[in-house]
Amino acid sequence: MKFGAIILILGIFLIGAGIYLLTSQNPSSGPNNTIPNTTNNNSPATTENTSTVPKTYNINMLGYAFSPSSLTIKSGDTVVWKNLDSMSHTVTSDSGNELSSSSLGNGGTYSHTFSTAGTFAYHCAIHASMKGTIIVG
Repeated sequence: MKFGAIILILGIFLIGAGIYLLTSQNPSSGPNNTIPNTTNNNSPATTENTSTVPKTYNINMLGYAFSPSSLTIKSGDTVVWKNLDSMSHTVTSDSGNELSSSSLGNGGTYSHTFSTAGTFAYHCAIHASMKGTIIVG
């Protein structure tokens, strides 16, 4: 009985030490520190690019929503929208014609490189409740 208890305590200690080591690593030292994570539905509503190298950001169309719904980028960056819904969607500027995709079925993509600073509001022309904003600094 004592031997089993010792093994159990040792196992708990090793698991705790492993969790501590995994969570105490410096997040900026990982291999993905230069790739923005914009595809996680649990990510903050706004993602910002602070480097000068042009980047590509992804926005998913899922659950009749753009995710993320707001994105802050730099001039020269590209945004790629991908439809993960079973219904078709569009990426359409609220004013002007900066963004104008065709109807995108499941798996369809649309990309745009932003060359001028400004705020670009957009929506899905098929589902008016789907709205998003790109802020170009």
